[in-house]
Amino acid sequence: MNRRAPRDRGFSLIEVLVAVAIASGLLVAVLVFYRHAASVRDQMDREVEVVSAARLVMERLTRELQAVTIDHGHRRGITGHRDRIELLTTVLPDESAWAREPGVSTPAPQTDLRWVEYRRGGHRGGHRGGIERRELRLLAGEDHGRRRLREPVSSRLQFLRLRYHDGREWQDEWRHGHLPRGVEVNLGAEPFAHDGDLDEYPADLFRRVIHIPAATRVGPTQWRSG
Repeated sequence: MNRRAPRDRGFSLIEVLVAVAIASGLLVAVLVFYRHAASVRDQMDREVEVVSAARLVMERLTRELQAVTIDHGHRRGITGHRDRIELLTTVLPDESAWAREPGVSTPAPQTDLRWVEYRRGGHRGGHRGGIERRELRLLAGEDHGRRRLREPVSSRLQFLRLRYHDGREWQDEWRHGHLPRGVEVNLGAEPFAHDGDLDEYPADLFRRVIHIPAATRVGPTQWRSG
């Protein structure tokens, strides 16, 4: 008795459509997961950049505020506002102050005084300014060169708020003839109203209170002459 060989059966149209639908669903799921992972990665990178920028500004400003001094001749020490601060700080002169150039009997005069300003930069060319630092070197109590060096500290930080402690309470501005006991620095990555409530700030706020060591040694009476 002869048996007929079974005929080879191919996939039906419905089976092909189901397979295509499953493959398409898996591909869409992979793409959605990839886009979500890339978005999370980009957000984390931005947050890391903001934290790093805030730490950099805080550390630099802390170092310069803790080395602040007073120029008795010009009566300059710290002048502060809500969104900017100017201070007279001391730094080590660069290497040229210690190295003698060939053919030069004495090195060029150097100074350890810097008149430094931190402020929130303005908008330029459609770009947000961020935090700016300006520096003016002083020599023997006089402005040296009269040229203030400007450098962008961070474009990631768009908010700067400062307060000054007089030993009893906080003030929004500092124009006194002596140094404050401390300076409160607030930094953020999002722009905010000049007089807005900090409790309503829409993003993470980085805050530090910086003690001024020279304020306990230099009082207002030392400004007076005679």
